[in-house]
This record gives sequence, C-alpha cells and structure tokens, in this order.
Amino acid sequence: MPALQPSNSPAPVAARPRRLSPLSCGLFSLLLLFAAVPVFSAPDAETIVIDREKIRALNVQRIADILNTVPGVRAGDTSVSIRGSSRVRVLLDGRPINDPTSSHGRINFDFITPDDIERIEILPGRGSLRYGDDAGGGVILITSRAAGLVQGNIRTYGGSQDTVRADGTVRMQKGSLSVEGAAGLEQTDGYQVNDDKARKRIRARVSGKGERLRSTLLLSGLWEDRGIPGRPEYPTPLARRQRQMYSSAVNLEAGGLASDTFLNRARTGDTNPEQALDTFITVTELGEDLTTDLGRTPLGSVSAGLGGRWGRADASGFSGREEHSLFLFLTDTWASGLLPLRISAGVRATRYSSFADTLNPECRITLGSDTDQLTLSWTRSTNTPSFYQRFSETSTRKPNPDLGVETADNFALSLATAPGRRLSLDLALYYNRVTDRITYVLADTGVGRYENFGKVTYRGLDLQLAWRPDPKFSVRTAYTYLRAMDDNTGLWLVAKPRHRMNTDIEYRSGRLPLSLIFNIRYESRQTTRSDNTAWAPQRWLFGIRTEYRHSRGVRFFAELRNLTNISYLYGGGSLAPPRTWIAGMRLDFR
Repeated sequence: MPALQPSNSPAPVAARPRRLSPLSCGLFSLLLLFAAVPVFSAPDAETIVIDREKIRALNVQRIADILNTVPGVRAGDTSVSIRGSSRVRVLLDGRPINDPTSSHGRINFDFITPDDIERIEILPGRGSLRYGDDAGGGVILITSRAAGLVQGNIRTYGGSQDTVRADGTVRMQKGSLSVEGAAGLEQTDGYQVNDDKARKRIRARVSGKGERLRSTLLLSGLWEDRGIPGRPEYPTPLARRQRQMYSSAVNLEAGGLASDTFLNRARTGDTNPEQALDTFITVTELGEDLTTDLGRTPLGSVSAGLGGRWGRADASGFSGREEHSLFLFLTDTWASGLLPLRISAGVRATRYSSFADTLNPECRITLGSDTDQLTLSWTRSTNTPSFYQRFSETSTRKPNPDLGVETADNFALSLATAPGRRLSLDLALYYNRVTDRITYVLADTGVGRYENFGKVTYRGLDLQLAWRPDPKFSVRTAYTYLRAMDDNTGLWLVAKPRHRMNTDIEYRSGRLPLSLIFNIRYESRQTTRSDNTAWAPQRWLFGIRTEYRHSRGVRFFAELRNLTNISYLYGGGSLAPPRTWIAGMRLDFR
C-alpha cells in the first residue's frame, strides 16, 4: 500500500504570504486608532456576553453577523470557528445544535432567529470542562427569550437572487405555565449555478414553574434541500444535498440540582448523477447532564456534574455503529477576602467505549474588579472524530475506524477594562496547541482517509474596541491576528488569514427614528491549498445596514453587502457572493 501523505503534498519551498502594501497598512492602522472600545461588556475578561438590546442595535438578520462582530470568531450560515479552530460547541437553551452527521460540526443556527435570542455567551478557548468534548475552539451558549403574557413577532424580507424569508414567533404565559411556538422558511436561487436552497424550521417550548420544580420541554425541527455548486475549477452542477435534524430536550431544576436531557437525530443525503453518487448518513444522539452547586467550603465554592452520551450511526456504507461515554467533572472557585483575586480550577474525567479515557484540567486566575480584570487561563479539551470521518466511504475517501481523538491545550492572557463611560477595551493573547490533529490524508492512488496526523499551533491576539463620542455616533471594531501553522511542514493552514477586522460605524438620527450603519471588513491574504501553492488575495468589503422605526411595533430594514461588487474566493476556494441586498419589515405585537 502506498505511503499516506498530507493532501496536496507541500512543495519543497513553501510560499509565504506577502506583506500588506503601505496603503493597506496605513488604512488598517488608521481604522484601528479611530475605532476604540469593546462592543460588548463581559462578566469576566474571558467571557463575551451579547444581550438582546445589543443584538437589536446591530440590525442584522443572521446569527453569523452577530458572531462576526466578536474578535477571533469567524462564522457563516452553518459554521463557526474561534481563534482558528472549528471545534466549537454550540448550545441552544442547554442542548447542542451541532449537526452530528457532518465532518466538522456543522451548526444549525436556523433553529432560532436573532429576534428570539435573549443573550449569547461566547467562551473563547474554554468551556469543555462543563460542556464536554469538541470544544477545542470554545463554547457558544444561546438563550432564547422568555415568554410574556401574549407577545411575538413576524419578520419577512426579500432580496437579490430571488431570496425570500419569513419567520414568526408567538409566546404566551398564564400563571406558572408558558408556551412558545416559532416557524420559518427561506428560499433563494443563489449566485452561481446549482446554488439554490430551501429551508424550513419549527420550534416549540413549554415551561412550568412550581414551588420546588422548574421544567422545560424543547422541540425543534429543521429541513434543508440545496444544490452543491462546487469550487469554480471543479463545478458540480447536478450535486444535491438534503438535511434534516430533529432536536428535543427536557430541562429540570429542583433543590439546587439541574438535569438536562437531550435527544438529537440528524440525516444527511448526497446525490450526484455525474458520479453515480447516492449516499446518506443518519446519527442519533442521547445525552444526560446532572449538575449541582455543592455550596461554600473552606476551599471555596464547589460545583460538580456527571452524565453520559450515547450515539448510533447508520449510513449507506455501514449500519448499527454505536458508542457511549460517561463523564464526571468538579470545579472549585476561591475568592480572596483581602485582594481582588479569584482562582478557579477543575477537572473533567471521561470514559469512552471507543477511545482511550481522558482527564482534562482547567485553571483560571483572575485579578481585578468588575470593570477592570486580568485573567490567565489554561484549558485542555478533547475533540472526538465523527462517525462520518471513521466509517463513511466515498469515491475519494476510505473509512478509518481506528481514528483517535485530538487534544487541544489552550493558553490565554486576557484583559478587560473600561477606562470611561464612552470607552472600554478587551484584549487577549493566546497560544493554542492541537496534537494528534484529525486531518484528511491522501494516498498516491488518489483515495485518502482521515488520520491523526501531526501538530498544529494557533498563536494570536484578539482586540475588541468601541467608542461613542455622543449619543448619535459610535464606532465598534473587532480585530484578530492569527498565526495558524502546521508544525510538521511549517506551512500555513487553509483559510486562516493572518489579519481580520470587522468595523461598524453607526449614526442614529436625533430627529428621525432612523439608524445607519456603515460596515468595513478586511481579511489578509490566505492560502486555499494545504501545500500553500494557491492563495486568495487580501480583500476589503464594504456594506450598509439601515433601520427605520415606523412605530413602536413596526420596523423597516435594509442591507447592502459587497458594496463595490468585487469578485473574490473564500479561504476554502469556493466562490464568494457578489453585491447582494435585502429589504423587509418586522412587526412586534403584544
């Protein structure tokens, strides 16, 4: 058998990114100096909190656009990475919404719209101690809005490429019982051949509150049918993909003990008549988490949890694959009575049926007050290979049932400060190391498989600034410096630009209920091949968002992206959209 090599084996002399031009450097530096203060306040230097009012002020229609305002976070409609790592655990009301049938944790953000979110918490580089595996990049917690007496909203818009979308939510509460229902649909022809898609979603929640028990039942469903256009050099005009995911959860809380139970079932099917391809994979996941606060002890405040996971996968190439895991975690937080010092440490032990057992520690030291904090942290997390990576077989990929886990060690030094009412700053320096990285490896025959291959390091800086000189005008910016390298080859990782920036310049009229946001995005040059022989050039993108509040319950909005209509490629090599626009309205009722 031929020796396995990394996909697109590196050239003898690796190409290196070119330096930014003097003009680009000057504009970049000017924008950084001009835009000062973090967009979102945080309870500590390592947690970013985005509440409902801040989401509403952004005037965005996608969760990805909310997340992209945060430094170090890079999000798409169904994907997210933090500090270079796509191993991000995303939970909605306590249950994971990562698609278990995907290769690298596709996110079903469409389970909820920005209008229905109460808050988003982002834990960069940490959270695996409490929330489990596949959180090497971090954890994102999304909490939906609570019900009122009778309230809800309807949002609808249309746009270029025959795009239409409509969403509606109704919430009702009577006494201790609250009920919520939501539904939505989206359809677009896309901006290239075979880029059309159609999505539908439903969501329901029933909550009850007694004297000793709080309970919540959550149900969600998502359906998608779309074309797969392929890369420009390898088009696939007939490829189609169908996805379905059903998610349910029961959350109970009584006497300081919390129980979170979820059941997810997802199915993905791919067809392509040109390649005689007709495959599917179905994964069912069941999970239980029990957590409790043990209260204060001489050594500090102690919390503990235990639980388990069970999964089963069936696919066109295999059936009946099952596995399970059991875990236990313990955390202790000690606060000094004399100094503004807080120390938190913990450990998570996991026993797997398919992998070696793991013991992952986490440690954090925080110094400072509520407004000014300095935090030093270290977290170790485990990223497990998916059923898809281990057992699914295609014309270009063989299964590897012996594929093992990745280990991610994340180190960070974070600073959060607010020197004035109009100014604040969040800064983080980080070093993340991934060992036994799960990588697609290609053999000389042209057919490869996933292997635990080598080490990768992510080193960088996150900076979040905002400045509001007066109530009408504000500037918000998020900047990330990332050096993502393969330690074995010395080559840059695909789709990891060294510099990224997202800046919003907002003006709110004093006379009219009108807001106007001018958006500037920048990404430096990034490689599109693992051998570093092809690169996507640096790019500046400009956009405009506006909102007019006609009355308390009626708002009109519009958005224009890629204002200069430039043509460019995403870091992965696929074609990015040209100039696009949407316009619509939102109706709130109560």
